[in-house]
Amino acid sequence: MGQRFECRSEGRKRSVLSGSVAVALTFVLMCIGAEASGQEFEFRFNPPDSTAFLRTSKTTKVQSMDSLDTRTEVTEGTERVIITKTSGGYSVASTSISASMTRDGKNVDNPFLSLLRGITVTYDLDADGQLLAVHGFENVITKMKETFPPEAVKSLAAVLNEDALINKEAAEWNGRIGGFIGRTAKIGDVWTSTDEFPLPTGEAITSYSATKFVEDVKCGSHDCVRIQFWYNSDAGALQGLVGEMASDIAESAGAPQLAPEISGASIIGEGERIIDPATMLIYSEKASRTMKMQMEAPGRGKVMVTSQEMREMSFDYNK
Repeated sequence: MGQRFECRSEGRKRSVLSGSVAVALTFVLMCIGAEASGQEFEFRFNPPDSTAFLRTSKTTKVQSMDSLDTRTEVTEGTERVIITKTSGGYSVASTSISASMTRDGKNVDNPFLSLLRGITVTYDLDADGQLLAVHGFENVITKMKETFPPEAVKSLAAVLNEDALINKEAAEWNGRIGGFIGRTAKIGDVWTSTDEFPLPTGEAITSYSATKFVEDVKCGSHDCVRIQFWYNSDAGALQGLVGEMASDIAESAGAPQLAPEISGASIIGEGERIIDPATMLIYSEKASRTMKMQMEAPGRGKVMVTSQEMREMSFDYNK
């Protein structure tokens, strides 16, 4: 949960949460002259039993090597998600029902997408909504071994293994849902934290994050909150950008598909989410990030690879 710091503005009290004292002290300065408004709300994972929805995503990834050899990939997919209550908490089952990819405008057959199609990944949650386990990726590995020749399986195993897939899903769940459960905020509050961002290689880099609760919005009959967030592996850069409340930290991001030796990795990103704090059902989300890594390229020595990714997600609770 990190440490709690409090500051006062015109008689009101505002909290900033941080996992890093240095970063938190930076953001305490933002409290001067700032004031949260409205009533305090609490994030509780409490969706109705048998909640079902379609989640549609579009991800645009641009990768370049020393500003050359640029490649653009666009991936679109739809999943059916069903949330059911269990004796110990909740079960969230997500099934991929469609997925497609284009590369530089041309359709491509991505083996990973074909492996995921029709697979159900299930998240076991406790009564509060915290993640206990992820099941289903073992079926992806089985399908991969049944579908591809041994040499292809060996090649894919470097980036498609069960532990890596589970860790990625766990990091996303905790970043979007788990890290908010049980916490309270007001409109205008800013939370800060430090996080470990997993790389496709299995390594991780530390990023410094800020989350701002911007305004109350309506999601049909539900009372939702619009949240903005920023993160950066350079704490000083994040301080300047968020301190000025700049609307753009970076555009897009991503990570190489291979796992070369990496040094000097950096990441910046931003996003926005509309969520109902009373149930923690998300109604829209968009995010972008830019990652830079120095890689050893055959015949070219060390090169700087820049990956940019932008993802938009929509949620249809009427289907």
